[in-house]
Formats: sequence, structure tokens, C-alpha cells
Amino acid sequence: MHKKDNKALNIVKPLIIFVGCMAVATLIELVTSYILEAVTGSWPWQTYADYKYNFQARIALSTSLRFGLGGTLFMYIVQPFYDLILAKPSRKAINIIALTVLIIVIVDCIYTFFIK
Repeated sequence: MHKKDNKALNIVKPLIIFVGCMAVATLIELVTSYILEAVTGSWPWQTYADYKYNFQARIALSTSLRFGLGGTLFMYIVQPFYDLILAKPSRKAINIIALTVLIIVIVDCIYTFFIK
């Protein structure tokens, strides 16, 4: 049983990934801005009021397109690179790497939320 080479899917798949990454990241940014405004009275990053196409200065078309491009590049360039790197080490090495990253994230969260 051979896998068919579907050329239409090879063209449409990156477009679907682009639109999906763009939509999800933009939705997260929009919802987060509403939540932060409700909790703190403002949202702590720049507004998009100076951008040509924006919605309530919370999201903008330009940044949404960059989210989509970044997600697509990650899926087609960065992720295969990580797959190549992580295919070589043993299970124990992967666990040590994961534990190290977890410790770094926990220390960063403690510093950011409690010390700073």
C-alpha cells in the first residue's frame, strides 16, 4: 500500500497551518487583553492604535499575519530540526532535558511573580 502524493494537499496544508496559527494566536491575544483589562484595568503591552487595520487597538492585521507566518515557519523549519535533534538522545537524556527546562521555567515564574 503506497501513500498517494496529493499535490493539492501539499499546497493547501501550509495555508491551513498559516490560517490556523494566525487565528489561534490572535484569539488568544484578544481574549487575554479582555481578561487583563477586567482584572487589572488595562492590558500590559502596547496597543495597536497606530496600526492601520486594528480592532479596538487590541489586535491588528499586521501582527496576526506575523503570528501566522511565525507558526508556519516553526512547523516547517524549527519543528523538524527539533525532531532531528531529539531523535538521537536516549529516553533518559530527554527526561533530563525536560526536567532542566521545567526547573528554568519554575525559577523564572518565581522570580517574575514573587521577587520582582
